[in-house]
Amino acid sequence: MIMEFLKIIYMYIDIITTIVSFITLIFVFRNWRNAKKQQEPVKIVLKFKDRDVTLPIELIRKNFTRAEVFGLIRVFDKDHQFHIEYTSTKEFFEQLLEVQEGKKDTFSILIGKDDKFIISSLKG
Repeated sequence: MIMEFLKIIYMYIDIITTIVSFITLIFVFRNWRNAKKQQEPVKIVLKFKDRDVTLPIELIRKNFTRAEVFGLIRVFDKDHQFHIEYTSTKEFFEQLLEVQEGKKDTFSILIGKDDKFIISSLKG
């Protein structure tokens, strides 16, 4: 009687263990895929009125923050000081979030005619 009871208990424990292992495998695969996505490079494109310029340096998605984008833009500004109106808009931050979440692989920055940004050492 006790042996039969233990066999039934072991059988249910085995089934539960298999189910939990399978669920864990799904989560491990999902985390691996997300970690792989975070290692992908993201292109930054400056959109002027008359042309688009892709910066030659790409940022890894996991490091793609507002501060990193500003630092990279500053490197390519002739005076290393810039004022781009678009960087203060809701669209800029929404696009930043989309890149961080892996929904976009390219980040576009609109350069208006009144913005203070003079590109140096790049060809469009």
